[in-house]
Amino acid sequence: MNDIYFNNPLENLIQQYSSTYDAKNLNSGFDWVLDYKIKPDDTERELTFALQLTGNTDDRTNDLIQIDLLGSAPEQELSQLRQNDGKNLETTFQADYVHPFNPNIKLETGLKGVLRRIESDYNTFDRVLNSTVSDPLLSNIFQYQQDVYAGYASFNFKLGKKYGLIVGGRYEKTVISGEFDLENPSFENDYDNLLPSIIVSRNFKNFQTLKVSYSRRIQRPSLFYINPYSDLTDSRNQTFGNPLLEPEISDQFDLSYNTFIKGVGLNGSFYYKRTSDVIESYLAPITEEGIAQTSYLNIGVNDSYGFNLFSTATIKRKFTVRGSINVFTYNASAFINEEQLSTTAVLWNGFGSAGYDFNGGYKVEAFGFFRSPQQTIQGFTPSFSIFGLGAKKDILKKKGSIGIRIIEPFAKFKSFGTELEGTNFTLESEYKVLFRSFGGTIEYRFGSMNYQQRERRSKIRNSDLKEGGDGTQGGGTQ
Repeated sequence: MNDIYFNNPLENLIQQYSSTYDAKNLNSGFDWVLDYKIKPDDTERELTFALQLTGNTDDRTNDLIQIDLLGSAPEQELSQLRQNDGKNLETTFQADYVHPFNPNIKLETGLKGVLRRIESDYNTFDRVLNSTVSDPLLSNIFQYQQDVYAGYASFNFKLGKKYGLIVGGRYEKTVISGEFDLENPSFENDYDNLLPSIIVSRNFKNFQTLKVSYSRRIQRPSLFYINPYSDLTDSRNQTFGNPLLEPEISDQFDLSYNTFIKGVGLNGSFYYKRTSDVIESYLAPITEEGIAQTSYLNIGVNDSYGFNLFSTATIKRKFTVRGSINVFTYNASAFINEEQLSTTAVLWNGFGSAGYDFNGGYKVEAFGFFRSPQQTIQGFTPSFSIFGLGAKKDILKKKGSIGIRIIEPFAKFKSFGTELEGTNFTLESEYKVLFRSFGGTIEYRFGSMNYQQRERRSKIRNSDLKEGGDGTQGGGTQ
């Protein structure tokens, strides 16, 4: 339940109302992978075919009751039942070929196709009017198709005993179409991308390696960013996706160093990344009635410099510690609604875990993650942190295990605050989410596990979608 207060001095408008929001989600999904490998001789020559089907459904029912406490709001009472049934099917075909010309030169090449089919069926029933709301943002059927066709080739050169060189490139063609059941026109979009990469490495004694690399990567918007369904947790704050988004394109330069000494692994890198068509949430100017509408735009360009450090250590084969920290800049510029915008900030995130193996098959682990507030062109969105504890016991001669995990044992709720600024308005918000959870696992392994079985893991890695809400950057379709 939320108590909401709105004040617009320019319009002499003061509103206060209570909002009760009950949400229920039902998620299900599946993954099916088929691989076929051909090795014609004892060399490294290899031909692999792979097929992957990934599907999921996300059915949501949201019950909203809003009551005006001052009698001044346009809606004296709001009681709505909102449903959104989402379906997502991804089909991937891939063929990879490895051909060594000699011990020092190797070619890797392949073709790939990714077919994505998305459907979002949403409607809003108004209990006060006893009818379905006719607004296309609240009641509609959205169908979206995204097909990606790619081909790649890379050459791996061994230059003596100390140097290595990998030169490659990918060509990707993306074909997009979408349509709505009500009012909104259908749309189509397609684009071509050439994604080159190069890595130069130098090996030193004691397992030390220095690398210099350049790569271009693409991040296509996921369903989180394109779904036009309007999330109306509060009728004064409307959030909806933008199906016309273009992908983000990033050019990144890295200088990295890694080593492994006496059970301690260390990997550090300095990098520069320039991202065009950055995808961010954007809050339009608040209306006179106090309604805030947020969607997603390709805002412009972000130049980022950063440093990443990761380390892992094992002590007496019992105690394992891992940790990483990533510090980077946000330096974005945008031209939106005939207004030039720019913002700079220093951001960071970090991860740490520690585990201990006791005698008798008992294991315990603690882990934590923290991310600073994320800067946007209009302000910042909330920071995020998570802490968890887990324990596991091997059973049945190590063929099985049982375990428990606790997330946020010391804090039942998490608070998230946002501050955004735009033309003639400032928006500050804070909300709390129930976060503490408990879980258990039971695992049993049939047969035996060996290196050959692990090697048969599928080569398909679809990492070209920009996932919603976490600000992470992934690689191109591989």
